[in-house]
Amino acid sequence: MVAIIVVLVCLNVLALFSIFLLRKYTSIFEITGNIFFISTVFHIGFSILTLNTKRIVLSETPTVFWILELNRIIFIPCLLIWVLVFIFHPKFRAIQKLIIFIWWFVLMVGLEKIYRFLHFIEFRNWNEGYSLIKIGVIFALCLIFMRWFRGLIKKEEMR
Repeated sequence: MVAIIVVLVCLNVLALFSIFLLRKYTSIFEITGNIFFISTVFHIGFSILTLNTKRIVLSETPTVFWILELNRIIFIPCLLIWVLVFIFHPKFRAIQKLIIFIWWFVLMVGLEKIYRFLHFIEFRNWNEGYSLIKIGVIFALCLIFMRWFRGLIKKEEMR
């Protein structure tokens, strides 16, 4: 268990430091706003599924809770920001953007499977289709927010 915690903390730190590389593609305000929005969406979505509907049950240990929190607050938003920046970047072609999106989507589904394999979470009255819908909705919300926020920042720069 300690090895898993060390690996996941290192992944979170690497993901957080990788955001500094995005500064040449976008502004720090856009990165910060998107991280906050994505973290909020993931946190609220997971809270609704675990606390309100009780479809996902967490392991009782505090260590597992903090591992999942770190991933929802740091790792997943950092990965999603990379994906969104590449999707909005004009240099990449549509097929490259699709490949990046599919890679991220498979990674998100894989994370849920790893959590289940390690007994961090347990699904009740849940099937894989719900996971696909949840990930797709979260991606769509974040895509819309990034588009809106990017337009807002450009509008403010013109003033």
